Amino acid sequence: MFCAFLACAAFLASGAIALGSTSYNGLAKTPPMGWGAQLEWCVVVPIILTLLASDQGKAYGCDIDAETLLETAEKMVDYGFRDLGYKYVILDDCWQNLQRSPNGSLVANSTKFPDGIKAVSDRIHDMGLIFGMYSSAGMYTCAQYPASLGYETIDAQTFADWGVDYLKYDNCYNQGQEGTSKLSFDRYNVMSQALNKTGRSIHYGMLAPIVDKGQPGAWNDLDMLEVGNGGMTDDEYKVHFSMWAMIKSPLVMGTNLPKMSASTYSILANAAVIAVSQDAAGRPAVRVWSREADLDEYDQGSISLWVMALSGGDYAIALLNAGNTEVQMNATLEEIFIDKATTAGGITRGPLPSSKGWDIYDLWASRMDDVTASSMLHGNATVSGNMMTTTNSTMLYNATETPYADGVKQNNTALLGVKTSSVDAMGTISAMVPRHGIAMYRLRLQGGASVDA
Repeated sequence: MFCAFLACAAFLASGAIALGSTSYNGLAKTPPMGWGAQLEWCVVVPIILTLLASDQGKAYGCDIDAETLLETAEKMVDYGFRDLGYKYVILDDCWQNLQRSPNGSLVANSTKFPDGIKAVSDRIHDMGLIFGMYSSAGMYTCAQYPASLGYETIDAQTFADWGVDYLKYDNCYNQGQEGTSKLSFDRYNVMSQALNKTGRSIHYGMLAPIVDKGQPGAWNDLDMLEVGNGGMTDDEYKVHFSMWAMIKSPLVMGTNLPKMSASTYSILANAAVIAVSQDAAGRPAVRVWSREADLDEYDQGSISLWVMALSGGDYAIALLNAGNTEVQMNATLEEIFIDKATTAGGITRGPLPSSKGWDIYDLWASRMDDVTASSMLHGNATVSGNMMTTTNSTMLYNATETPYADGVKQNNTALLGVKTSSVDAMGTISAMVPRHGIAMYRLRLQGGASVDA
């Protein structure tokens, strides 16, 4: 069953409208990464803007407690996810009692969290991770627990006292306070201001309609990653992960880590794709063109070209096949660099990137095989410098040791992908792209000279 894609959630650092605003708290310079316990989900077929609902995607539902959170946090460390950049551990809905305390504050379910939320938060912080929680800008959460509309000040202070670093703020039971941009802004702004007044830096993730693309300090959040939750093929999982990186959505895993398969691990641990997400330039990809293709069983079918300017003069491109059959896709350099051709006034900016030759790095060619991934999941790995080494010498990047921006500058091969070919000036890049699949590349100017991005 398909449901219409109405809006994605806007992820904002608390109080921030954009980087540089007076209330910007310095967070979210790149899209956040982590893991979240989800109540429910829709499998997203990216870019055709439709959602496929499936019960297979419920990794936990409401069955989340302190033990599950802490076990997941430990796996994030053990599997190398923390050092890949997945820092957030986010508790979703269903953590509350059905009633507030006599003083009006939220109370955690004592069966699920016998030592309280602060104890869980402290344990997560001790692992070098960051803790997030959930509420809603309504009378109730989506699961009909107490929410924060009218209680913003007391709830914000409660979250700060518990050591919360991230608030996922939903839109359920909002008492009709929506329908215009101002109504939604005013309702969400109350919590934004309340969070800032606590004195604690807290990421603010608003599940509200948005119309703009992301930028440092404010990212469009397409919700959690569904890689590993069922309902998609391996190629579709690759599309999902790649497009979240290209669009600069936060990369928040939503699967059961202790039960994760080797193939799921190898997708989520692809540092070459993550490096695109975490690129310091902070520019989301743009769709250059979209064309009709064979329709699938859901009457969907298109192919499209997406382009992102990266720091240092590199570019990332994605050839996305949302059609029903494998197809050869072609993208000319003129198409890839079409936005560099002229200014708004039609004046040429000088030598165009399309007039130069480029090296092509395949960002999925270095995906680890299942044997290696299984070795990682079973603990047969050691850490050395900025890499995690498995028993068969495959490497997993360590962004804690060397941030992605530095690793790219150092030409770390785990981040660049595999150089597969080059394209001459005014040439064409071609790839056979499978049904519901993607080809994703980093382009680097031949000779290493920088291009103004």
